[in-house]
Formats: sequence, C-alpha cells, structure tokens
Amino acid sequence: MPTSKAQQKATAKYVKQNYDRIEIKVPKGRKAELQVHAEQRGESLNAFIGRAIQETVKRDAQEATEAFSTCSLSHDCAKMAHSASEATGGTPKEVK
Repeated sequence: MPTSKAQQKATAKYVKQNYDRIEIKVPKGRKAELQVHAEQRGESLNAFIGRAIQETVKRDAQEATEAFSTCSLSHDCAKMAHSASEATGGTPKEVK
C-alpha cells in the first residue's frame, strides 16, 4: 500500500529533525560492490557505512590510548593526547 502524502511529509520532517546527512562519493561501480557486501551481512548500505565509521573511530581511540600509555610526553603534549582520546570516546589515563 503506497504511503500518503501526509505520511511522507511527516517522515521527512522527522528525519530532518533527528538525523544529519553525509554525502560520500565513490568510484563508479563501487557502490554496487558495497551494497552486495552489506546485503551479505543483512545490513543496509547506510547501516554498513555507519558501522564502518563507528568501528574505525573506536579503533582509532584505542590506538591513541595505547600510544598515550606507552610513551613519555611533555605535560602539554600529554594533556592534548588525553583530550583527543576523550573526544573520540577512548578511556585515557589520568594526566597529572
């Protein structure tokens, strides 16, 4: 059953209020490859891209935290690393 104009308008309003849009460009043919990959895992292309971003941010935060815990930095550099780790959702060690 087709959705009514009112339902389409309500959905568009909800999406506009609750989501940010990000446009990405990929080489011709790559979109189809990504769609197949996502479908093989039971995901939409949007869900797959969102998961890829989330996992990368988490991995980057973990790497930053590991680097922070294994190096000796000046106090200012340590504070900056601490702030960067917090901003990306990492679990930084306390800076004194």
